[in-house]
Amino acid sequence: MHGQADMPPNATHVLVELRDSSLSVNGMAVAHFVALPYSSLVKDLPGLPVGSVTINQAQIEWLDKTDGLVQAVHDGKPKSFSISKRTYSGKNIVSVESNYRHWYGYPAQALLLVSVPVDIAIDVVVVCSVLVAMPIVYGVRLIKGETPTDARRTGTSPDTAAPIPKEQSDGP
Repeated sequence: MHGQADMPPNATHVLVELRDSSLSVNGMAVAHFVALPYSSLVKDLPGLPVGSVTINQAQIEWLDKTDGLVQAVHDGKPKSFSISKRTYSGKNIVSVESNYRHWYGYPAQALLLVSVPVDIAIDVVVVCSVLVAMPIVYGVRLIKGETPTDARRTGTSPDTAAPIPKEQSDGP
């Protein structure tokens, strides 16, 4: 659960609307090879509304200037929230987050760590196969007397290409 609200400097209580969002790996993280298990998770926005909490500034236990912890009541039960304060356009914005379940707590998700070496091994096999196969394929085509331009000129593979009539050929 997460939310954010404006926190005026003289306010004693701040109402924060909460949303429930899944944690997942951002698509761009995968594209830039920074999708590391257990560390690259971000909130899927916008999430589902799940109520609100009232944050009492006097109860915030600040760990440093911008980050802290606070207990707040949600659905009649006290919950622990991590809190961070940022200044944006002259306003103090407070963000709260409560991880009511640890995403790594499910046994099946540990298989993600096993799948990374398996994916790498499959990629290595495929790339090596392509690197070995390409010279063989072109060597067989050269032995048959075909050239790479035969396939490009007709837009089909050399095995299915129709012969080019003499009046349309490029050569003498």
